[in-house]
Amino acid sequence: MYSPLGGAVASTPSVLVVDDDRAMTDLLTDRLGRDLDAVTVSGTTDPADAIQAIERGTASCLVSDYDMPEIDGLSLLRQVREIDDRVPFVLFTGRGSEEIASEAISAGVTDYVQKGGAESFTVLANSVERALDRRRAEREREAARRSLAAKDATLESLFESMPSPAVVVDAADPAVPVGQVNPAFTRRFDVDPARAIGEPIASVVGVVGDGSLERVVADATTSREELTCRTPAGDREFLVTVVATGDDDERYVVFTDIDEQKRVQRALADLHEATRELMAADGVREIEEVALSAAADVLGFPHNGTRRYDGDADELVPGGTTAAAADRYDRERSTYGREDPDAAHAWRAFDEGEPVTVSREADLKREGVASKVYLPVDEWGLLTLSDPQREGITETEEYLGRVLATNTAAALSGLDTDAS
Repeated sequence: MYSPLGGAVASTPSVLVVDDDRAMTDLLTDRLGRDLDAVTVSGTTDPADAIQAIERGTASCLVSDYDMPEIDGLSLLRQVREIDDRVPFVLFTGRGSEEIASEAISAGVTDYVQKGGAESFTVLANSVERALDRRRAEREREAARRSLAAKDATLESLFESMPSPAVVVDAADPAVPVGQVNPAFTRRFDVDPARAIGEPIASVVGVVGDGSLERVVADATTSREELTCRTPAGDREFLVTVVATGDDDERYVVFTDIDEQKRVQRALADLHEATRELMAADGVREIEEVALSAAADVLGFPHNGTRRYDGDADELVPGGTTAAAADRYDRERSTYGREDPDAAHAWRAFDEGEPVTVSREADLKREGVASKVYLPVDEWGLLTLSDPQREGITETEEYLGRVLATNTAAALSGLDTDAS
Protein backbone atom coordinates (compact mmCIF):
# COMPACT_ATOMS: atom_id res chain seq x y z
CA MET A 1 0.00 0.00 0.00
CA TYR A 2 1.27 3.48 -0.86
CA SER A 3 1.12 6.39 1.54
CA PRO A 4 0.38 9.93 0.27
CA LEU A 5 3.08 11.10 2.65
CA GLY A 6 5.68 9.23 0.62
CA GLY A 7 7.31 5.82 1.02
CA ALA A 8 5.90 2.44 1.77
CA VAL A 9 3.41 1.85 4.55
CA ALA A 10 4.77 -1.28 6.17
CA SER A 11 5.76 -2.57 9.57
CA THR A 12 9.37 -2.97 8.37
CA PRO A 13 11.05 -0.03 6.57
CA SER A 14 12.80 -0.93 3.31
CA VAL A 15 16.05 0.60 2.06
CA LEU A 16 17.02 0.32 -1.63
CA VAL A 17 20.72 0.68 -2.57
CA VAL A 18 21.48 1.90 -6.12
CA ASP A 19 25.01 1.50 -7.51
CA ASP A 20 26.13 0.36 -10.98
CA ASP A 21 29.00 -1.58 -9.36
CA ARG A 22 27.50 -4.93 -8.34
CA ALA A 23 30.28 -5.57 -5.81
CA MET A 24 29.62 -2.22 -4.10
CA THR A 25 25.85 -2.84 -4.20
CA ASP A 26 26.30 -6.22 -2.50
CA LEU A 27 28.73 -4.76 0.05
CA LEU A 28 26.42 -1.88 1.00
CA THR A 29 23.38 -4.14 1.13
CA ASP A 30 25.19 -6.52 3.48
CA ARG A 31 26.64 -3.76 5.72
CA LEU A 32 23.40 -1.80 6.03
CA GLY A 33 21.47 -5.01 6.62
CA ARG A 34 23.76 -5.80 9.55
CA ASP A 35 24.00 -2.26 10.95
CA LEU A 36 20.30 -1.34 10.79
CA ASP A 37 17.77 -3.00 13.08
CA ALA A 38 14.32 -3.99 11.83
CA VAL A 39 15.04 -2.73 8.31
CA THR A 40 14.90 -4.64 5.01
CA VAL A 41 17.78 -3.76 2.64
CA SER A 42 17.95 -4.66 -1.06
CA GLY A 43 20.13 -3.51 -3.93
CA THR A 44 20.03 -2.85 -7.66
CA THR A 45 22.47 -1.75 -10.36
CA ASP A 46 19.67 -0.19 -12.44
CA PRO A 47 18.41 3.30 -11.43
CA ALA A 48 15.16 2.55 -13.29
CA ASP A 49 14.38 -0.01 -10.58
CA ALA A 50 14.59 2.79 -8.01
CA ILE A 51 12.12 4.95 -9.95
CA GLN A 52 9.68 2.04 -10.14
CA ALA A 53 10.08 1.37 -6.42
CA ILE A 54 9.21 4.99 -5.59
CA GLU A 55 6.21 4.89 -7.94
CA ARG A 56 4.96 1.69 -6.29
CA GLY A 57 5.72 3.03 -2.81
CA THR A 58 7.83 -0.01 -1.89
CA ALA A 59 10.99 1.89 -0.85
CA SER A 60 11.15 3.76 2.46
CA CYS A 61 14.61 5.19 1.68
CA LEU A 62 17.07 5.31 -1.24
CA VAL A 63 20.87 5.16 -0.97
CA SER A 64 22.46 6.06 -4.31
CA ASP A 65 25.92 6.34 -5.81
CA TYR A 66 26.61 9.47 -7.85
CA ASP A 67 28.81 8.28 -10.74
CA MET A 68 26.67 5.84 -12.78
CA PRO A 69 26.70 5.39 -16.59
CA GLU A 70 22.96 5.42 -17.31
CA ILE A 71 21.97 8.25 -14.99
CA ASP A 72 23.98 10.01 -12.30
CA GLY A 73 22.86 10.28 -8.69
CA LEU A 74 21.75 13.92 -9.02
CA SER A 75 19.52 13.17 -12.00
CA LEU A 76 18.04 10.21 -10.14
CA LEU A 77 17.41 12.46 -7.14
CA ARG A 78 15.56 15.01 -9.28
CA GLN A 79 13.35 12.30 -10.83
CA VAL A 80 12.58 10.88 -7.41
CA ARG A 81 11.65 14.32 -6.07
CA GLU A 82 9.19 14.79 -8.96
CA ILE A 83 7.41 11.64 -7.80
CA ASP A 84 7.82 12.00 -4.05
CA ASP A 85 9.49 14.97 -2.36
CA ARG A 86 9.55 13.39 1.09
CA VAL A 87 11.06 9.93 0.73
CA PRO A 88 14.59 9.98 2.25
CA PHE A 89 17.38 10.03 -0.36
CA VAL A 90 21.01 9.63 0.81
CA LEU A 91 23.79 10.27 -1.72
CA PHE A 92 26.92 8.13 -1.15
CA THR A 93 29.63 10.07 -3.01
CA GLY A 94 33.32 9.72 -3.66
CA ARG A 95 35.95 12.09 -2.29
CA GLY A 96 36.31 15.51 -3.85
CA SER A 97 32.56 15.84 -4.47
CA GLU A 98 31.78 19.05 -2.53
CA GLU A 99 30.20 20.74 -5.58
CA ILE A 100 28.03 17.67 -6.15
CA ALA A 101 26.97 17.73 -2.50
CA SER A 102 26.01 21.40 -2.80
CA GLU A 103 23.85 20.70 -5.85
CA ALA A 104 22.31 17.71 -4.11
CA ILE A 105 21.30 19.85 -1.12
CA SER A 106 19.65 22.32 -3.49
CA ALA A 107 17.81 19.44 -5.18
CA GLY A 108 16.42 18.23 -1.88
CA VAL A 109 18.79 15.44 -0.84
CA THR A 110 18.19 14.19 2.70
CA ASP A 111 21.90 13.73 3.41
CA TYR A 112 25.17 13.01 1.66
CA VAL A 113 28.03 10.85 2.87
CA GLN A 114 31.52 10.69 1.43
CA LYS A 115 33.04 7.32 0.61
CA GLY A 116 36.41 6.57 2.09
CA GLY A 117 37.47 3.99 4.63
CA ALA A 118 35.49 1.62 6.80
CA GLU A 119 34.15 4.50 8.91
CA SER A 120 32.16 5.83 5.95
CA PHE A 121 29.90 2.77 6.11
CA THR A 122 29.15 3.49 9.76
CA VAL A 123 28.42 7.13 8.96
CA LEU A 124 26.14 5.98 6.11
CA ALA A 125 24.23 3.58 8.38
CA ASN A 126 23.76 6.34 10.96
CA SER A 127 22.53 8.72 8.27
CA VAL A 128 19.99 6.21 6.93
CA GLU A 129 18.77 5.37 10.43
CA ARG A 130 18.25 9.05 11.25
CA ALA A 131 16.47 9.66 7.94
CA LEU A 132 14.08 6.77 8.60
CA ASP A 133 13.45 8.01 12.15
CA ARG A 134 12.73 11.54 10.95
CA ARG A 135 10.42 10.21 8.21
CA ARG A 136 8.60 8.05 10.73
CA ALA A 137 8.19 11.02 13.06
CA GLU A 138 6.89 13.15 10.18
CA ARG A 139 4.24 10.54 9.41
CA GLU A 140 3.25 10.43 13.06
CA ARG A 141 2.88 14.21 13.23
CA GLU A 142 0.83 14.28 10.05
CA ALA A 143 -1.35 11.43 11.30
CA ALA A 144 -1.97 13.32 14.53
CA ARG A 145 -2.94 16.44 12.60
CA ARG A 146 -5.40 14.53 10.41
CA SER A 147 -6.87 12.81 13.43
CA LEU A 148 -7.38 16.12 15.21
CA ALA A 149 -9.05 17.54 12.11
CA ALA A 150 -11.55 14.65 11.98
CA LYS A 151 -14.51 15.31 14.25
CA ASP A 152 -15.36 11.87 15.60
CA ALA A 153 -15.85 10.02 18.84
CA THR A 154 -12.12 9.38 19.36
CA LEU A 155 -11.06 13.05 19.20
CA GLU A 156 -11.17 13.68 22.94
CA SER A 157 -9.21 10.52 23.72
CA LEU A 158 -6.58 11.36 21.11
CA PHE A 159 -6.21 14.90 22.45
CA GLU A 160 -5.58 13.63 25.97
CA SER A 161 -3.15 10.86 25.01
CA MET A 162 -1.13 12.42 22.20
CA PRO A 163 2.59 12.88 23.06
CA SER A 164 2.83 16.44 21.69
CA PRO A 165 1.64 19.40 23.77
CA ALA A 166 -1.78 20.65 22.59
CA VAL A 167 -4.47 23.15 23.60
CA VAL A 168 -8.02 23.99 22.51
CA VAL A 169 -8.72 27.70 21.98
CA ASP A 170 -11.61 29.95 20.97
CA ALA A 171 -10.54 31.88 17.86
CA ALA A 172 -13.71 34.01 17.90
CA ASP A 173 -12.46 35.92 20.94
CA PRO A 174 -9.71 38.47 20.09
CA ALA A 175 -7.79 37.31 23.18
CA VAL A 176 -7.90 33.69 21.92
CA PRO A 177 -8.57 32.18 25.36
CA VAL A 178 -7.48 28.65 26.23
CA GLY A 179 -10.36 26.22 26.69
CA GLN A 180 -8.49 22.97 27.33
CA VAL A 181 -4.92 21.66 27.67
CA ASN A 182 -3.62 18.11 27.36
CA PRO A 183 -1.21 16.43 29.84
CA ALA A 184 1.75 16.78 27.46
CA PHE A 185 1.21 20.54 27.32
CA THR A 186 1.03 20.74 31.12
CA ARG A 187 4.35 18.92 31.44
CA ARG A 188 6.26 20.71 28.68
CA PHE A 189 5.24 24.27 29.60
CA ASP A 190 4.87 23.64 33.35
CA VAL A 191 1.34 25.04 33.34
CA ASP A 192 -1.39 24.56 35.94
CA PRO A 193 -4.49 23.64 33.85
CA ALA A 194 -6.83 25.35 36.33
CA ARG A 195 -4.99 28.64 35.91
CA ALA A 196 -4.53 28.33 32.14
CA ILE A 197 -8.21 27.80 31.28
CA GLY A 198 -9.79 31.08 30.21
CA GLU A 199 -6.45 32.91 29.90
CA PRO A 200 -5.26 34.39 26.56
CA ILE A 201 -2.97 31.92 24.82
CA ALA A 202 -0.28 34.63 24.56
CA SER A 203 -0.09 34.78 28.36
CA VAL A 204 0.12 30.99 28.68
CA VAL A 205 2.76 30.40 25.98
CA GLY A 206 5.46 33.04 25.52
CA VAL A 207 6.70 33.49 21.93
CA VAL A 208 10.21 34.82 21.24
CA GLY A 209 10.73 37.24 18.37
CA ASP A 210 8.16 38.48 15.88
CA GLY A 211 5.97 35.38 15.85
CA SER A 212 2.37 35.53 17.08
CA LEU A 213 0.23 32.62 18.23
CA GLU A 214 -2.91 34.76 17.90
CA ARG A 215 -2.16 35.41 14.24
CA VAL A 216 -1.55 31.73 13.51
CA VAL A 217 -4.72 30.67 15.32
CA ALA A 218 -6.84 33.30 13.52
CA ASP A 219 -6.48 31.45 10.20
CA ALA A 220 -9.82 29.80 9.42
CA THR A 221 -8.15 26.73 7.94
CA THR A 222 -5.42 24.37 9.11
CA SER A 223 -2.12 26.25 9.32
CA ARG A 224 1.45 25.46 10.36
CA GLU A 225 4.23 27.79 11.41
CA GLU A 226 7.57 27.47 13.14
CA LEU A 227 7.75 29.54 16.35
CA THR A 228 10.28 29.86 19.15
CA CYS A 229 8.49 29.43 22.49
CA ARG A 230 9.63 29.83 26.07
CA THR A 231 9.70 26.67 28.19
CA PRO A 232 11.13 25.87 31.64
CA ALA A 233 14.01 24.19 29.78
CA GLY A 234 14.73 27.38 27.81
CA ASP A 235 13.67 28.79 24.45
CA ARG A 236 12.88 25.99 21.97
CA GLU A 237 11.65 25.84 18.38
CA PHE A 238 8.23 24.29 17.75
CA LEU A 239 6.20 23.49 14.67
CA VAL A 240 2.81 24.91 15.68
CA THR A 241 -0.09 23.22 13.89
CA VAL A 242 -3.53 24.81 14.17
CA VAL A 243 -6.51 22.66 13.19
CA ALA A 244 -9.97 24.12 12.64
CA THR A 245 -12.49 21.51 13.79
CA GLY A 246 -15.51 22.91 11.96
CA ASP A 247 -17.30 23.50 15.27
CA ASP A 248 -17.79 27.28 15.37
CA ASP A 249 -14.40 28.91 16.03
CA GLU A 250 -12.80 26.17 18.08
CA ARG A 251 -9.19 25.42 17.22
CA TYR A 252 -6.77 22.70 18.26
CA VAL A 253 -3.20 23.98 18.60
CA VAL A 254 -0.46 21.31 18.61
CA PHE A 255 3.17 22.07 19.53
CA THR A 256 5.73 19.70 17.98
CA ASP A 257 9.24 20.20 19.34
CA ILE A 258 11.62 20.54 16.36
CA ASP A 259 14.46 22.23 18.25
CA GLU A 260 16.88 19.31 17.83
CA GLN A 261 15.88 18.80 14.20
CA LYS A 262 16.48 22.46 13.36
CA ARG A 263 19.79 22.42 15.21
CA VAL A 264 20.95 19.40 13.20
CA GLN A 265 19.89 21.09 9.95
CA ARG A 266 21.84 24.23 10.84
CA ALA A 267 24.83 22.19 12.00
CA LEU A 268 24.89 20.12 8.79
CA ALA A 269 24.76 23.32 6.73
CA ASP A 270 27.66 24.72 8.78
CA LEU A 271 29.59 21.47 8.38
CA HIS A 272 28.99 21.57 4.64
CA GLU A 273 30.52 25.05 4.51
CA ALA A 274 33.41 23.89 6.71
CA THR A 275 33.98 20.97 4.32
CA ARG A 276 34.36 23.40 1.43
CA GLU A 277 37.02 25.25 3.43
CA LEU A 278 38.75 22.00 4.39
CA MET A 279 38.98 20.86 0.78
CA ALA A 280 40.24 24.27 -0.33
CA ALA A 281 42.98 24.39 2.33
CA ASP A 282 46.54 23.96 1.07
CA GLY A 283 48.28 22.72 4.18
CA VAL A 284 47.91 20.67 7.35
CA ARG A 285 47.90 23.70 9.66
CA GLU A 286 45.16 25.40 7.67
CA ILE A 287 43.06 22.22 7.74
CA GLU A 288 43.62 22.00 11.51
CA GLU A 289 42.45 25.58 11.97
CA VAL A 290 39.26 25.01 9.96
CA ALA A 291 38.45 21.74 11.76
CA LEU A 292 39.06 23.21 15.23
CA SER A 293 36.96 26.26 14.45
CA ALA A 294 34.12 24.07 13.15
CA ALA A 295 34.28 21.93 16.30
CA ALA A 296 33.86 25.05 18.41
CA ASP A 297 31.11 26.63 16.30
CA VAL A 298 29.07 23.52 15.40
CA LEU A 299 29.63 21.20 18.37
CA GLY A 300 29.93 23.93 20.99
CA PHE A 301 33.26 22.83 22.51
CA PRO A 302 35.42 25.96 22.93
CA HIS A 303 38.77 24.45 24.02
CA ASN A 304 40.01 22.26 21.18
CA GLY A 305 43.26 20.92 19.83
CA THR A 306 44.73 18.34 17.48
CA ARG A 307 47.22 15.53 17.94
CA ARG A 308 49.11 14.08 15.00
CA TYR A 309 50.30 10.50 15.01
CA ASP A 310 54.07 10.06 14.59
CA GLY A 311 54.40 6.53 13.23
CA ASP A 312 58.18 6.40 13.57
CA ALA A 313 58.11 7.28 17.27
CA ASP A 314 54.65 5.77 17.91
CA GLU A 315 53.55 8.99 19.63
CA LEU A 316 50.61 11.39 19.54
CA VAL A 317 52.22 14.79 19.03
CA PRO A 318 50.46 18.09 19.91
CA GLY A 319 49.24 20.06 16.90
CA GLY A 320 47.14 23.21 16.69
CA THR A 321 44.73 24.60 19.28
CA THR A 322 41.89 27.11 19.39
CA ALA A 323 42.69 30.52 20.86
CA ALA A 324 40.32 29.78 23.77
CA ALA A 325 42.27 26.65 24.64
CA ALA A 326 45.63 28.41 24.42
CA ASP A 327 44.43 31.25 26.66
CA ARG A 328 42.93 28.90 29.25
CA TYR A 329 45.80 26.48 29.72
CA ASP A 330 48.78 28.78 29.06
CA ARG A 331 51.19 25.84 29.10
CA GLU A 332 53.00 23.66 26.61
CA ARG A 333 51.13 20.50 25.66
CA SER A 334 53.03 17.27 26.17
CA THR A 335 53.58 14.47 23.68
CA TYR A 336 51.61 11.28 24.41
CA GLY A 337 53.61 8.07 24.50
CA ARG A 338 52.06 4.63 24.71
CA GLU A 339 52.86 4.27 28.40
CA ASP A 340 51.71 7.75 29.43
CA PRO A 341 48.98 7.18 32.08
CA ASP A 342 47.25 10.43 31.10
CA ALA A 343 46.99 9.32 27.46
CA ALA A 344 45.00 6.09 27.80
CA HIS A 345 41.73 7.57 26.50
CA ALA A 346 43.47 9.28 23.57
CA TRP A 347 45.20 6.07 22.50
CA ARG A 348 41.99 4.06 22.82
CA ALA A 349 40.16 6.49 20.51
CA PHE A 350 43.01 6.43 17.99
CA ASP A 351 43.55 2.66 18.02
CA GLU A 352 39.85 1.71 17.92
CA GLY A 353 38.79 4.46 15.53
CA GLU A 354 35.82 5.39 17.75
CA PRO A 355 35.08 8.60 19.71
CA VAL A 356 35.87 8.45 23.42
CA THR A 357 34.17 10.77 25.92
CA VAL A 358 35.76 11.41 29.32
CA SER A 359 33.66 13.02 32.06
CA ARG A 360 34.87 11.36 35.28
CA GLU A 361 36.38 13.95 37.57
CA ALA A 362 39.28 11.66 38.49
CA ASP A 363 40.29 11.41 34.81
CA LEU A 364 40.14 15.16 34.27
CA LYS A 365 41.72 16.53 37.44
CA ARG A 366 44.75 17.87 35.54
CA GLU A 367 42.65 19.31 32.74
CA GLY A 368 40.37 21.68 34.65
CA VAL A 369 37.41 20.80 32.41
CA ALA A 370 34.06 19.08 32.90
CA SER A 371 34.36 16.83 29.86
CA LYS A 372 36.71 15.91 27.04
CA VAL A 373 36.04 14.12 23.74
CA TYR A 374 38.61 12.43 21.51
CA LEU A 375 37.56 12.18 17.83
CA PRO A 376 39.79 9.90 15.71
CA VAL A 377 40.77 11.36 12.32
CA ASP A 378 41.53 8.19 10.38
CA GLU A 379 45.25 7.27 10.64
CA TRP A 380 46.30 10.92 10.88
CA GLY A 381 45.56 11.55 14.55
CA LEU A 382 42.88 13.07 16.77
CA LEU A 383 40.66 16.07 17.32
CA THR A 384 40.44 16.72 21.08
CA LEU A 385 37.46 18.73 22.33
CA SER A 386 37.08 20.12 25.86
CA ASP A 387 34.46 22.10 27.76
CA PRO A 388 34.87 23.56 31.26
CA GLN A 389 31.12 23.60 31.92
CA ARG A 390 29.07 20.74 30.50
CA GLU A 391 29.52 17.04 31.08
CA GLY A 392 29.71 14.76 28.07
CA ILE A 393 28.50 14.99 24.49
CA THR A 394 25.04 14.20 23.13
CA GLU A 395 24.34 11.50 20.56
CA THR A 396 23.59 14.17 17.96
CA GLU A 397 26.83 16.01 18.70
CA GLU A 398 28.80 12.79 18.44
CA TYR A 399 27.22 12.12 15.04
CA LEU A 400 28.15 15.62 13.87
CA GLY A 401 31.66 15.12 15.29
CA ARG A 402 32.05 11.93 13.26
CA VAL A 403 31.02 13.82 10.12
CA LEU A 404 33.57 16.56 10.85
CA ALA A 405 36.35 14.02 11.58
CA THR A 406 35.57 12.07 8.39
CA ASN A 407 35.64 15.20 6.24
CA THR A 408 38.86 16.34 7.93
CA ALA A 409 40.47 12.99 7.15
CA ALA A 410 39.33 13.30 3.52
CA ALA A 411 40.94 16.74 3.25
CA LEU A 412 44.18 15.52 4.82
CA SER A 413 44.34 12.52 2.50
CA GLY A 414 44.67 14.90 -0.45
CA LEU A 415 47.80 16.52 0.95
CA ASP A 416 51.46 15.58 0.95
CA THR A 417 51.65 15.79 4.74
CA ASP A 418 55.44 15.46 4.76
CA ALA A 419 55.74 18.56 2.64
CA SER A 420 53.15 20.41 4.74
